[in-house]
Amino acid sequence: MVNTLTVAVAIAAAGLAGPATLRPGFITDQAVQSPNTFLYAGEPVHPKLVEEFEGWLSDARPPITVAVDVAAAFGTNEYSEPVATTDSGLVRYTTDGGWYGYQHLGALSDGTHVLRTATNSGGSGVFMNLVFVRLETDLAVRPAGTKYKRTLMHNLGSFVLGDRDNGAIYVDDERVEVGASRYRALPTTLSFGR
Repeated sequence: MVNTLTVAVAIAAAGLAGPATLRPGFITDQAVQSPNTFLYAGEPVHPKLVEEFEGWLSDARPPITVAVDVAAAFGTNEYSEPVATTDSGLVRYTTDGGWYGYQHLGALSDGTHVLRTATNSGGSGVFMNLVFVRLETDLAVRPAGTKYKRTLMHNLGSFVLGDRDNGAIYVDDERVEVGASRYRALPTTLSFGR
């Protein structure tokens, strides 16, 4: 029997941008992961790290950034923006004139995390995608020659949803089902089986 995590994503744009609790600071250097969370040291992964994987809409090609070091981002000025979490679970930060965020929808049996991202650049649009990432810890070498642990978040791909897409998303062990919406007449199944 497949244990299915069902997440309805028929959330109005107002709900995504609604009240939030600010979470100052960021993360520490130890990953804590489970299939139903997307945390690093007990804190949400900074949305700006996920945003690194989103290419420009005008560039119809694979993403340029395919991995980021979550541990190295800790304590840097580049990723110091306060993170807010809305009542709907959207983890976001404020950009120049807008905001960017993600909702963790679940994880596949191979450790792939499914994130629904949302971007607002100040207008009425809330542009959504699914982004698929996997976290991995390995060793790297500092310039002085000493080894250190790093936590890499790998970009495995994405699926365009559209502006304020209202289709339901279902995540189970091997696949993601993207429900019908004003952008899709029929549901779409994304398979991740081996």
